[in-house]
Amino acid sequence: MASRRSPFFIIGSPRSGTTLLRLMLTSNPDLVVPPECGFIAWLYPHFFGWKGANETNIRDFAVAVFGSKKFETWGLGREEIEQALMARRPRWYADACSAVYERFAEKNLKPQARWGDKNNYYLKHITRLSKIFVEARFVHIVRDGRDVACSYRDVMALGSKSPYRPTLPMQIGDIARQWSEDLREIRAQLSLLNDCVFFELRYEDLVSNPSVELERLCEWLGTRYTPEMLSFHQANQSNELEPKLTLDWKMRTLEPVSTSTIGRYRVLLSESEIAEFCKWADSDLRRYGYAT
Repeated sequence: MASRRSPFFIIGSPRSGTTLLRLMLTSNPDLVVPPECGFIAWLYPHFFGWKGANETNIRDFAVAVFGSKKFETWGLGREEIEQALMARRPRWYADACSAVYERFAEKNLKPQARWGDKNNYYLKHITRLSKIFVEARFVHIVRDGRDVACSYRDVMALGSKSPYRPTLPMQIGDIARQWSEDLREIRAQLSLLNDCVFFELRYEDLVSNPSVELERLCEWLGTRYTPEMLSFHQANQSNELEPKLTLDWKMRTLEPVSTSTIGRYRVLLSESEIAEFCKWADSDLRRYGYAT
């Protein structure tokens, strides 16, 4: 059985509710999930053979983490990272990464919190993450791909000036193929792991019965459910849990959980577009209980 300190990773195809779930979980006093930054996977090829906690190795790792894409949204300085690593004297790569997350938790007044991570990029690196963190847990959230298609189009219509604005396909067939391929990639990698290390839930169930679904998830994680998890939007408003650099396409996280986006495709997509989506993704829609 994994210890309460084992990390967990939130994964899913883009626009499936991964950010919503991150904010709900990080609003739990016992958990902390920083803004997304994939340095664990990005830096692994360079540091997997951790050569001990000497000053040079620690300095090089701190510089690399600090320079990682989106890491500036964590609010940690390079010297802070280096100090945390020097205090920890990590013996292996996983330990070095954990030191950074734990420093983030300390700075956010959650020194005892269990850390998690959220990144859609990780859907292609589940196996690697499970090897780095042998007790890791994975939370997979799924959303109806036809509503995902509507969300893709919403995002691309924003014209955000953020350097991190996503580039997403606009054609229904392309979206359907990407959604289906993402789910199959996730399933293929999770199938290589023990069933007890991953938890799957649907976006539609989460927003329809948030307390029920979060209680289930918290029990699986081995932590308590707390009402603060449903007040994530208030915490986001006051504490900028979702950084300004990525907020343009995540504005709904400033509002209470809602079912308003379920089934939007029936209004926003034409009959021919719905048929096109089902042509490419019918089996995956049915697998997750989405009628076609």
